[in-house]
Amino acid sequence: MKLITVISQQEDGLLAKVTEILAKGNINIEALEATDIDQWSLIHLDVDRYNEALTLLRDADINAITEDAIVTEITDEPGALARVTKRLHDAHIIVHSVRILHRQNDKALVAIATEDNDKAQTLLG
Repeated sequence: MKLITVISQQEDGLLAKVTEILAKGNINIEALEATDIDQWSLIHLDVDRYNEALTLLRDADINAITEDAIVTEITDEPGALARVTKRLHDAHIIVHSVRILHRQNDKALVAIATEDNDKAQTLLG
């Protein structure tokens, strides 16, 4: 799975601008998280047509970076994510980002981007 992150100094209407660009390109946003931290805005996106979305954003001078991620299913209970991240840490796999993509019943799908996704995928199964 490929994830897109938009990083920008806080700007009124940034989220509207990003979503409008993707809408005009007929890109479906499958997951989105937007956060402001101090003077920075972060928008995390999972879209149906990754390459096209990235091109559209970059053509609009939006600072979009990308990362590959693995998707794993965990039990949706307190401590489940801690166990996964501890396993990665103990195996000396550096985690760049984690996103909970979907929760249903007693399961959660989690996207994890690491410095070595192949090793992480093997470790987590």
